[in-house]
Amino acid sequence: MIYSVKKVQQWAAPLVRVLRTNRHFVLGLIFVSILGDIFYIPVSSDIRFFGFVGAYILGARWYKLKSSFTFSLCLALLAIMYVLFLTTNTSIKTERAAVWLVLFWIVGIIQQWKEIGKRS
Repeated sequence: MIYSVKKVQQWAAPLVRVLRTNRHFVLGLIFVSILGDIFYIPVSSDIRFFGFVGAYILGARWYKLKSSFTFSLCLALLAIMYVLFLTTNTSIKTERAAVWLVLFWIVGIIQQWKEIGKRS
């Protein structure tokens, strides 16, 4: 089956419209997926880590999110990590929350650098 560019654009147009209008749902889905990874998925996977971070980066570029939003997400992950550390000490869940915190912290720093570069 060979699809033409026009057919793909016709198929993708409604999907793009839904994604643009449901910003909170898309970002919430990414955050809930991260929480699911921390609390419910027992096996770690780099593909999942970088897949979710890549999806967030695409969403941040698409929705023009500022670094302050990413740092707010980092603050939420830090709070989750703190509670997990108090309740379970150094468990796999605490470690995984720390990994997510560091990944999003790095994304936030890169976003901040780009914002400073645009102001200069």
